[in-house]
Amino acid sequence: MVVKRIRIIILILVVFLSGCWDRIELDRRSFVLGAALDMAPEDNELTIEKFADTKKSPLFMLTLETALIHKDAESESGNGGGNTQQKRNSLLHTGVGNSFFEILREEAKESDRILFFGHQQVIIIGEELARKHNILEVLDFWIRDPEVDRSMKILLARGNARELFNADPKNSKYVSVFIFNQSEQNRKSAEFINKDFTSIMSELTECGNGLLGSIEFSENNSLRVSGSGVIKDCRLVGWLDGHETQAAQYVLNEAKGGEINVEDPERQGKFITVEISGVGTKLKVDTKNEIPRFTIDTKIECNITEINDEPVKIGKEAIASVEKAVSAYVKKQIKNTVEKLQKQYKADVLGFGETLKKRHNKQWKVLEKDWDAIYPEVPVSVQVSTKVRHIGRAY
Repeated sequence: MVVKRIRIIILILVVFLSGCWDRIELDRRSFVLGAALDMAPEDNELTIEKFADTKKSPLFMLTLETALIHKDAESESGNGGGNTQQKRNSLLHTGVGNSFFEILREEAKESDRILFFGHQQVIIIGEELARKHNILEVLDFWIRDPEVDRSMKILLARGNARELFNADPKNSKYVSVFIFNQSEQNRKSAEFINKDFTSIMSELTECGNGLLGSIEFSENNSLRVSGSGVIKDCRLVGWLDGHETQAAQYVLNEAKGGEINVEDPERQGKFITVEISGVGTKLKVDTKNEIPRFTIDTKIECNITEINDEPVKIGKEAIASVEKAVSAYVKKQIKNTVEKLQKQYKADVLGFGETLKKRHNKQWKVLEKDWDAIYPEVPVSVQVSTKVRHIGRAY
């Protein structure tokens, strides 16, 4: 009996201590850091070469940035044929096809490494692709793949996404890591969107509308994450600049920081800079009339960080003037942004329809089918109040 128990214990240990049966050694993995998704250009060399015998042109172009983790970088740069290019400590792999999974399978045929998406930092979607195709459908492979890191960022390129991987960002070995880290700076600025893969997928699945961060080239061939793309029915319909994105995030209660420069109320031609320390917005709706009326009530807390003048003592009256100036500035920002979203893009990305649905569901059911036509004409008023909490040291 004792011998039988020992045999059972040994059998169990053999099963559970035998190691990972599906383990893949590091030197056989190719770590994907970022992906650029574009429409496939008809005159591209890859398109002409791989689809010469077919009547149809491929739909998509996929560019992957993978990390070089070995010293033999020179040998790696030649691996994968003419569609692979060495860039710093990374490789760029480009392919075309009618689905992104098809492109990845073609890439696998030309490489001795297995693509691993567990450390992917970003997905960048090209402007043309985002305008012509449903973004959820474009990202379907990444949604389904259990290996994908759900904390990665999704951004929109103002133009071709692939070209961004040719940038030369300072103090960074990898373009994808630079973009990810820059996106995390939202506590210093509210002029761009910082959302991970999970939150974006949830937002687009729920209503099809939202804001996605945008990225473009800056000076010296570097990159700048700034502004946002306006998504309506899961397609890109237009852009907001940095200030408009900041205003939108005030309304959405997603602004975590940033600065505002306002003209000094007491000294003409001089400016005061305040740093936002807190923003709280309530979206109120009045349903007394047939068409609902909305009120955006925003409260801002800030600190005075710089005065563009000789050191001066700030009294209560001066603080009140600064608070009034900041309120007026933010109110104008929000009104202009709301008007642009209503009149130009007709995209309800600030949650007016969702607010009506949650608080007055009976009236929402009446208006829901015509909301796209009603929303651009809905009256919206803006109220802003500001409180200066700290003024810094005075000399």
